[in-house]
Amino acid sequence: MLAWSPFDMEVIAHDNRASWLVSNGTHPYINGDGQRSTPDRNNQSHHSSTNGSIKTKNGHGKTDGNFTLTTLTTGATPTTAFRKTVKHREGMFANKCHIELLNDKGDTGGGGADVDETDSKTVLAGTGIGFTCKFSILSKYSPNRELLFAVAWITARRQVIHDTTCGRTQWESSYDFIVVGGGGAGAVVANKLSANASVRVLLLEAGGAQSAIYNDVPGLLTINNPIYNWIYFDQPVDGYGQQYAGGRVPEPIGKTLGGSTAHNSMFFVRGNRRGYDEWAHTYGARGWSYSDLLPVFTEWENNTDPRVVREAPDYHGVHGPIQISSTRNVDRFTTVITNTLHQLGYNKTDINGPNQAGYDLLQYYTNSSGLRTGTGNPFVDPNPHPDNLHIVCNALVTKVLFNELTAIGVEFTYNYISYTVYADREVIISGGAINSPQLLMLSGVGPAKHLKSLNIGLVLDLPVGDNYQNHPNVQMSAQLKQNYYHMGSELAQLDVHQLSQLYYDHTGPLWPPTRVLLYFSTRLNMNKQWPNVYFAISLTNITVHVGIQLNKINSHGSIRLREADPLLPPIINPAWLATPVDMENMVDAVKSAFHMLERSQLAHYIQPLPPFSAIGCPDCPDKQYLYECAEGLKCFITYKSGTSYHPSGSCRMGAVERPDVVVDPQLRVKGAKNLRICDASVFPVIPNGNTAAAAITVGYKCAQIIKDYYNLN
Repeated sequence: MLAWSPFDMEVIAHDNRASWLVSNGTHPYINGDGQRSTPDRNNQSHHSSTNGSIKTKNGHGKTDGNFTLTTLTTGATPTTAFRKTVKHREGMFANKCHIELLNDKGDTGGGGADVDETDSKTVLAGTGIGFTCKFSILSKYSPNRELLFAVAWITARRQVIHDTTCGRTQWESSYDFIVVGGGGAGAVVANKLSANASVRVLLLEAGGAQSAIYNDVPGLLTINNPIYNWIYFDQPVDGYGQQYAGGRVPEPIGKTLGGSTAHNSMFFVRGNRRGYDEWAHTYGARGWSYSDLLPVFTEWENNTDPRVVREAPDYHGVHGPIQISSTRNVDRFTTVITNTLHQLGYNKTDINGPNQAGYDLLQYYTNSSGLRTGTGNPFVDPNPHPDNLHIVCNALVTKVLFNELTAIGVEFTYNYISYTVYADREVIISGGAINSPQLLMLSGVGPAKHLKSLNIGLVLDLPVGDNYQNHPNVQMSAQLKQNYYHMGSELAQLDVHQLSQLYYDHTGPLWPPTRVLLYFSTRLNMNKQWPNVYFAISLTNITVHVGIQLNKINSHGSIRLREADPLLPPIINPAWLATPVDMENMVDAVKSAFHMLERSQLAHYIQPLPPFSAIGCPDCPDKQYLYECAEGLKCFITYKSGTSYHPSGSCRMGAVERPDVVVDPQLRVKGAKNLRICDASVFPVIPNGNTAAAAITVGYKCAQIIKDYYNLN
């Protein structure tokens, strides 16, 4: 336990993920191996190491607070770092700071100085952990050094919080509820159930602590980092994803608190109301219509843009724990994009409001501190209820234990040792649409024939792993003409300047970029108020990106076990564009994107698109424009297609009499007792937008259903 008082605390930080920020004033970057390199040292790889401590016993000057970071060793030689000692005077918070710059030998070289805030021309306000220290830096230090100190302090503080949350190494033998997975929905469930102090909750998360850099910084996408993600690959599908080796599209999912909300692109998109009504009216998921869910959506939303709230007050919340922000990086090219869409006949709209069709500036899951608001940070990191919510990270659940048809606990591995823990009330699986069906099948709940083939004892014969869905995606790009380079944006990189922009101004390349989202319908989509495609249009440096997402699909894939081994990745069959109507809709969507880039106002600003033959596809010499070349468009999709990172639906929810259903509308596994699934796997049909908002809402509603059932309100 940490004592979060101004004068009585001790925090020890040992971590190598954020420490490289304390550098010698150069602009550091990370190389392909995840190591930090610096150009001024001939691109040598530097392994980071940190030892830091913050200690303050009282305010009487007898014990000085101190914070030390040593970092970036090459062999045994540390490079320049810094050490800050906080001096106290009786009755006052840290009003004097001692700053020392360490040389390559690890000593100060006599470069330290005690400074009062009145001694300095520049005072950077920064918050320490549990106390406040004003960063008073002598004017003889360069601005880069001043920013370096402040940025390092903020980042180290964040990392200590994350590491402390995941620091538990002991647990009890039983709990009221066991939540498996602390992702987009699981973190919410654990938070809400443990809000009642009499309820004992164990949250088991397979991943480790979040990173103050790779998870908190919104402009960094770490989807391919194996430390924070399960790196899965889809089964090859003919005519899809051929840009990847063997046609195996990467399908990474989050492996830390917050799950995939800790690494995704943070699009705040709920999906169309008609999709949720379909859940309730077509599949029998009573209580899950849009009118049922809108109050839940607005309950967790804290929209910080007054304009958005003012224009659609019934569709947005302003008091929830998850902050939603509009970007502050509105670049000059955004006006070109919106003017183009308007000239093409589309209208401005609120994509999360009453009318989805049209274009809007995208909002993001980011907070007032400039950080990502995945579900980890606002719900479990730091732990809001440490007395009765126990969080164990690096704990891989390998099996749900049953007494006949009643779930009684789980087996999990921690530090390569297997443990058993029991649930007095319920086991709640929140592993996501890939890992939840995997765990159920390993536990004997799934298709009988498949489990028999792997010699897994059958508990329940259910269509677990069927109905798997994910949005097909095609990526396009174009380069600005040279005379419009001035409209470009700065590339994101991990340096002190950009981090200070993020932390203090909530701007810069490490803040999410301006994106314009356009919802529209292809020719085959009859209900134009329920669009089946969106374009995500943005500018990065001098490259215009158009992400094309097919949001209403008819193709259904599956999740199956590879072996009866929890350490082996499951078999993911996405069935990309498996139905002719899906392929035709995607071709229509890609054709519209090419038309926009070739014939609209946007074409004036970008260089001519390369021919299809540049990627090995057929050209149409008799056609003037690429969008007119049908064979080239189909081939382009073959090579430029991939995932939208929205796995869903593999444990379908619906009326219990339906043979294709795994959980009922109360999220209880059909035929089992004391076992629920609360994550995106329960979606009867994938929403026509990004899935984070829907998954969070499943977590909220799941927790409320359980609290009502056990009278825990």
